[in-house]
Amino acid sequence: MKKVLVTLLVFAVAVSGVFAAVNFSGSLTAGYVIQNKGGAWESYIMGDDNTDSNSTTLKINIADENGYWSAALEGALFADGSNTGDDHQNRVAGDISVDLAKIIAGPETEWSAQLQLLAYDRVTGLRAYTNKSGLNFDRIRTAEPGLWANAIVGYGKLIQFQIGGAPKLSGNANGLEQKPYTQDGDVIISAMTEPLDGLRVSVDWALVGDAYTREPGKEVPEKGTFGGAVDINIGALCGLDFDLGVGVADKWYYGEKRNVIAAQIYGGIDAVGGFAEYVNEAGTSRLHLGLDLNVVESMVLNFYGGIGDFAKVDTKWYVGGNIGYEVAGVTFQLNLQYAAYGTGDDGYLASSGSDKGGDIAQGAVKASGFSITPMIKVAF
Repeated sequence: MKKVLVTLLVFAVAVSGVFAAVNFSGSLTAGYVIQNKGGAWESYIMGDDNTDSNSTTLKINIADENGYWSAALEGALFADGSNTGDDHQNRVAGDISVDLAKIIAGPETEWSAQLQLLAYDRVTGLRAYTNKSGLNFDRIRTAEPGLWANAIVGYGKLIQFQIGGAPKLSGNANGLEQKPYTQDGDVIISAMTEPLDGLRVSVDWALVGDAYTREPGKEVPEKGTFGGAVDINIGALCGLDFDLGVGVADKWYYGEKRNVIAAQIYGGIDAVGGFAEYVNEAGTSRLHLGLDLNVVESMVLNFYGGIGDFAKVDTKWYVGGNIGYEVAGVTFQLNLQYAAYGTGDDGYLASSGSDKGGDIAQGAVKASGFSITPMIKVAF
């Protein structure tokens, strides 16, 4: 795995050096979670994907400056395999996108026609909900990571239409049924429009989706997900110098007849910003709060908290904060968090702002007890 990543990195550097019109960027976040659980101290590896696993992830992005094509590589340097087994350990995801409209009509065109291949990744539907908490309650995406084809056609911000998917794969070239060469077939269709600055609407549907009904000893995939979202940023609509917005997302798992509703209010100016998100999932109500202070240039300073279940407020709550400083593309950060959850109950805590959301960087780990997380992030 390490040899593969080093080879890819050397190749990317060589390409960016030979072709001046290529932009090269990426990031790596690494740290330790030191946590007291039931009086005993335990330590974990912490990284970008901290809400779902203990992986440390290297991300590399390469793109043509005219927007003709882009490639993204994401490699888990460490993984505990806790999601679905050994197939999630030390994997490398690679996505490539080619915009035929820009190639044919030129980089200045408002039209886009992206063709994408996503290897060991998922296709995520278009999202109007701005997902300030980073907890992705609005997200609709395909089933297990595999090899997916995707197409996104649109005109500026006015309209975007997406269709993606893949057939069910049964095994590798030798006929052996082993991952990652097996995957469930799936189809995803979505559309999004932003007719005015500050007003966005989206709708998404997946034939299978990535949600699972957990039964003792196994996971049974949900058969179908449908959702929609609206986001209204009053500050952008009125041309104001600050943000003030509301958003609502509704997601329906019709295999299980389970509904998830998320609603948020957010806003801020240069010095301070924040959000509040209410979520109701199958009758369980949750609240997530975040406050970001930009009082000193290059300093990271934010606080967050929430309630995991309104019916169990005394035992289902959390609070935490981050302090750090960025210099020369390197961020040194310390997270402190306390979560009043039952032993072994991960619950729903804060996040690092994953998957196109979470403007306010947040929590250390999804578990109970007091935790200290020192971390370093390098962006290039």
